[in-house]
Amino acid sequence: MAAYLYGAVICYLITVASGQVCSFPPNWRDTWLISGFQSILEYQVTSNTITSKGTCQASGGDNRYLLLSQSSDSNDGQTNCYRCLVFTVRHVNLLQFKEAIVCDPPNTDGDFLDSLCGRIHNSNILNTLIRKHSVPVPCPKALHSDLDFSYDRGDGTCTSEDSKIKKCASEKSFHIQMGDCGSYGYSGEEAEVQCLADWKSSLGYWLFVKYGESDYRCMYYDITAKTMGMSTDASCIGISIIYNAPLFIEWQESPTSVQTVEPCSYDTFFTQREWSDLEASSIYRYDLSTNELVVDKLVSGVVTYTETVQRLTCFQKIYTGVEHKQQFVAQVLNKCERGYQCLSFKRKSDTVIELVMGALTSSSANACSARKMSSSLSQKRILVDVNADPVACPLPGIYSVQQQSHACSLTVEMGCSNPSEIELKECDMIKSTMQCLASWSEGNTNKIIISKKNHPKKSNCYSYKINEPNTVLQLDEGCNNQAPNILGSQLYYPPFKLHSVVEQCKNGLTVKSSDKNYQSQTSSDKNTGNRLQQNMVYLLVSAVTLTLITTRLP
Repeated sequence: MAAYLYGAVICYLITVASGQVCSFPPNWRDTWLISGFQSILEYQVTSNTITSKGTCQASGGDNRYLLLSQSSDSNDGQTNCYRCLVFTVRHVNLLQFKEAIVCDPPNTDGDFLDSLCGRIHNSNILNTLIRKHSVPVPCPKALHSDLDFSYDRGDGTCTSEDSKIKKCASEKSFHIQMGDCGSYGYSGEEAEVQCLADWKSSLGYWLFVKYGESDYRCMYYDITAKTMGMSTDASCIGISIIYNAPLFIEWQESPTSVQTVEPCSYDTFFTQREWSDLEASSIYRYDLSTNELVVDKLVSGVVTYTETVQRLTCFQKIYTGVEHKQQFVAQVLNKCERGYQCLSFKRKSDTVIELVMGALTSSSANACSARKMSSSLSQKRILVDVNADPVACPLPGIYSVQQQSHACSLTVEMGCSNPSEIELKECDMIKSTMQCLASWSEGNTNKIIISKKNHPKKSNCYSYKINEPNTVLQLDEGCNNQAPNILGSQLYYPPFKLHSVVEQCKNGLTVKSSDKNYQSQTSSDKNTGNRLQQNMVYLLVSAVTLTLITTRLP
């Protein structure tokens, strides 16, 4: 107990003498990874503690910190170990530090922080901390290219033609493949490399990466000499002399062999806008600098960021003979995989496109074959213009809702307070507001894109048919004509039913949809549409189930 009090008093005196409150910078307070013995260790940095290092007692200039850790000894006494940690901030995702340690020092008077930190020399081990949940950064341009290379693990230089670095769709990744060299005992390996931190020191250029699914590597490279040293663990030790690194790489640019056809370009209706899928998880945009269709995907987790997952260059335009439908063969970079893919664009309205992407193939000749475009191999996406303004909802009226075991009345008001809005009310109080983004017809089926007003980027597709005398509005996820549920909300209600009564909007709004329809219609379909706009306020709503879709329209 006395030893503990002695340590506490000394810590207090050191803190007071320093005249500073000892705490780590706010952007350091996170979970970090460090290379341990045959494993990766986690360090937690809080406002004043670091895992296994201790509690901060004092700090000085140049990111110097004095930490104390206490432990019991075999005689039930207390051991006080002091550490000086000197940090160097290399990147927002990466810290490096050296340390000196002394346990139960005989004297901690005076400039103990300076004295202990003075024991740190160039020979001390340089430790590297990488932020566990790092947001990837762009890779150096020199390495985000197609390269051939030779490598040496210490027993000789492997010149296998299979050793290549290939760029990926994302500028934050590249793919590395090392060929077999049995004569030197080198086995081949390949990995996707994700860049997490880069910096320049007095020695040269450095890069820290995630290597494959769970490994980490440090790289030191010379752009002029086209050489690189790579570690075999998550440390940056022993690679600054490139030729003596555990893995030495010397690269050169790969010869390009690009198959060419007549000039090809996508429709300007598509390339002059940005598009989002209904889940708001992917953005489709056209990069004018590279003439590529780029697909950016939202990566969600502890940290959220956007990453490019596809780049598609127009390779060949295919005549379809169908109005408002275009088809292309594209050269594709799908993450780190290359090939050809068929793209089919079909305009649904002024602000909606249906995109069907066929299976990836190694040959352009069969990219748009029936098999590659079959429903089992292709992917269909409904894309909405990210800057689309709401449009008038095509079903104006007040829909009374009946719910069992609920004393309060529920109503759905569509296009009443605002022509483009849908309000779900409980006891005349608004509980949820949605808005119509687009509408169109497909045969005798009508489609509406609806989003939550407070989450306009996320939306869903609904469909309805005009079957005299009833109209049924149903959730049609992905606009695939598979509608299991009716329009829902974010309220926690058990299933309830709509009354077969429709009232006219109390403010007498007259609604006309301004969204053009690009689907071919028969004369009977057009008459149906006319009857919809003229008489919709008098239509009856059939008894259908209103279900909770919290996850669909958050």
